[in-house]
Amino acid sequence: MQFVIKDAKKLRLFFIENLFKNEIELKLDKPIVSFTFDDFPKTAFTNGAKILEKYNVKGTFGLINSLYEIGETCSAEDVKELIDKGHDIGCHTYSHVCLKNFFALRQPHLGLKKYREDIVKNKKAYQKITSNRNLNHFAYPHGVISIKAKIVSGEYFKTCRSTIEGINSGILDLNSLKANNLYSASKPIEEIISLINKNIHQRGWLIFYTHDVSIDPSPWGCNLQYFEEIVKRASETNEVLSVDDVYRKVCMRR
Repeated sequence: MQFVIKDAKKLRLFFIENLFKNEIELKLDKPIVSFTFDDFPKTAFTNGAKILEKYNVKGTFGLINSLYEIGETCSAEDVKELIDKGHDIGCHTYSHVCLKNFFALRQPHLGLKKYREDIVKNKKAYQKITSNRNLNHFAYPHGVISIKAKIVSGEYFKTCRSTIEGINSGILDLNSLKANNLYSASKPIEEIISLINKNIHQRGWLIFYTHDVSIDPSPWGCNLQYFEEIVKRASETNEVLSVDDVYRKVCMRR
């Protein structure tokens, strides 16, 4: 039975990756790394952004308006400060919800109409914070990407980031960008450094995501030393840009 489920997951992922694409060809003179934060815990702002700024680079912060499991979330004032410092704010839905997926174990799930409503609700909430900006980049909540989610999210955002691991190179699907977790409890730093080095040779776009950045992080976050070492290594050998800056560099200048 396990083999049947595993094969079904692979087949489902194959269809998702090959349908409803928004493709561009990536041609870079220098490899790029982006650091993103999901759920917007307070420590992503107080510690994560501070470390990025130490190396004079910017990140992308996925905004939701409710938080569970990881602790205190960022405030509207925190969001404004990040914007003022040149960081990018992305969307992660309003309530951290995903479209129903048979193989997804996490909750909550909801229907197509409510998924749209939740995205729009988050956009409106963000516009109350800063009326002259919009949420242009998206990260699928819980990493759940389905065909329906891909279609809907692609209507609202310029890029949609998945949790499918790998380096973005060659022909990219902007509706399903690859990304790699920075979870210090389960992902050895040597593995991350190896991936950064591989990105140099591929001259690709390597996206990382994490959640909290703290002394005692959750299983979905990383500790301070781990995060700073990765940022340091990436900034020495790659161009480190926010998702929006990469989009402008790769798409808008063509």
